[in-house]
Amino acid sequence: MGSTSSRTSVRAAVGACVVAAALPTAAAAAPARVGPDQRSVSAIALAGSDVLWTTRAASGGQGRLWRRGADGRVRSVRRVESFGPVVDDSSYNKGSEVVRLDAAGALALVVERNWNELVDKIEGSLAGPLGSVAYLVDTASGRRTDVERCPTIGDAALAGSLLVTSGCAAGRNGSAAGSVQLRDLAHPGEPGTRLGDAAAAVAAAGRTVAWLTGRTITVMNADTGLRRVIDTAPLGPGELRPWALDADGTVAFAIDRSGSFEPLGTELGIAPADGSAPRIVARPGIVRALDFAAGRVAAVVRPATVSDALGEHRITTFSPADGTARVLARGGPIPALDAAGARVSYSSLACYPARFAVWTQPAADGGGANVARRTCPLALDDLATVFRGRRIRYDVECPTLVPTRPRERCAISVRARIGRRDLGRRRSGTMGAGDSAALHWAVPAAARGARRMRVTVSVTMRGRVIRGARNVRLIRTG
Repeated sequence: MGSTSSRTSVRAAVGACVVAAALPTAAAAAPARVGPDQRSVSAIALAGSDVLWTTRAASGGQGRLWRRGADGRVRSVRRVESFGPVVDDSSYNKGSEVVRLDAAGALALVVERNWNELVDKIEGSLAGPLGSVAYLVDTASGRRTDVERCPTIGDAALAGSLLVTSGCAAGRNGSAAGSVQLRDLAHPGEPGTRLGDAAAAVAAAGRTVAWLTGRTITVMNADTGLRRVIDTAPLGPGELRPWALDADGTVAFAIDRSGSFEPLGTELGIAPADGSAPRIVARPGIVRALDFAAGRVAAVVRPATVSDALGEHRITTFSPADGTARVLARGGPIPALDAAGARVSYSSLACYPARFAVWTQPAADGGGANVARRTCPLALDDLATVFRGRRIRYDVECPTLVPTRPRERCAISVRARIGRRDLGRRRSGTMGAGDSAALHWAVPAAARGARRMRVTVSVTMRGRVIRGARNVRLIRTG
C-alpha cells in the first residue's frame, strides 16, 4: 500500500525520505542508508525489491519520481508535480503536489492535487479543491497513462492488478461527480465495475478494496464481492485522518479529537476483519500516517507539543489486539510512510532546509534507532529562477545545524557569478527562524543564455560565520 500526504503537513515538514526494507537477521535490524541525500520527499512506495519515491518541485521547476532497483542504483523515472509563481515574479505561487504513491510490479500510481495561494487568499475556504489527476507510470519507460481527472478532489489506489478510483468528491457547490470504480489491470479489455457513489478516499491491499465517505468506511473483497460497512461515528466526534487497509480487511484509523487548527491529540482505532465493532486501542499523540506492517499497525507519531516541522517524530508499531506499542525508529519530521509485508518505508528530515537521507530497515524490530544527524553542513538550494531572461531570483533561509531543533535567527549574504562575470553580492538582513528572503540580480545581456550560476554563501549565526558554495541550475519562467 502506498503512502499519502497532505499539503499542510508535508510542506510544513519540508518533506523527507527515509526508506526501510526487511533484512534477514536481527543483527541487520539497524537502519541502513540507501542512496545519496534527497530533496524534499512527498510520497514513498515499495514494490518487490524496489523502492520508489517522489521529490517535491522547487520554485519554477518540477519534482521527480525516483526508483531504487534491486541493483542498488537510483534512477529518475519521470517528472511529477510543479511549482511556480501565479504571474511572473508574483509573491503567490501555484502548482501541484503528489499526495499518493502506490506501486505494484513495474507500475506506479501517482495522485496529484492542484493548489493556488492567490485563490486561497482571495476566496479562503470557499475556494474548495482546485482539481486532481491520478495516473499510472511504467517505471521502466516513464510512460504516463491518466486514469482519473477531477475538477475537485479525486483519489486512487493500486494493489497488485487491482486499481480503484474514487470518482470526484463534492466540490464548492456541494455536488459530486462520478463513482467509485474498480478495474483489474490483468484484464485491460474489461470495463470497470461501479462500487458506489464518489468517495473522499480509497484504499487497496491484496484483493481487498475500501472507500471512505464521511465517517463510514466500506470494505469489499474483490473476488467474492462481499462487503462490510464500518461506522466510526459511535466512537465520538472527530475527523478520520489518516486511515489504512490491510489485505485481510482489517482497517486502522486515527480520529482527530481537537477540531482546531492545531490538533491536540488523536486516537488510534481498529476495525477487525471479523466484523466486530471498531474500537480505540491507543492514544499515542498526533498520528500523521498509517499502514500495516508484519501484522502490526505502523504509524508516524509526534507529541502534541511538537509541530510537524520541528522536533522528534517516531515510527511506532501497535498491536491491533491491545495497542501495545514498539518504537522502530526516531528522527526529525516524518511526512510519509509505506509498508509491504515485513518491510516498512518512512521519511525523516536529515538536514535543513531540504536534505533527507534514504534508509532501509525491517518492520519487525528497529530498536528505536535514532536516524537524525547530530550536525549538518550548510545546505544550499540548487535552483534559481530567471524571470523573462532579465532577472535572477535565488531564495535563502536560515539553516539548522541540528535537525531536531528549530532554526535560529541569521543573516545571509550571497555572491553570484555566471562564468567569469561577477554579478555582485546581495544581503538578506537579519531573518527570523521561519523567514526566507528572495535575492535578485540583473542578468547581463551576454549571459542570458546561461544555464548555471555559481553562488558563494555566508551565513552569520550566533556570531559564527558558516560558508558554502555550489553551482545552481537556472530555471526560466515568464
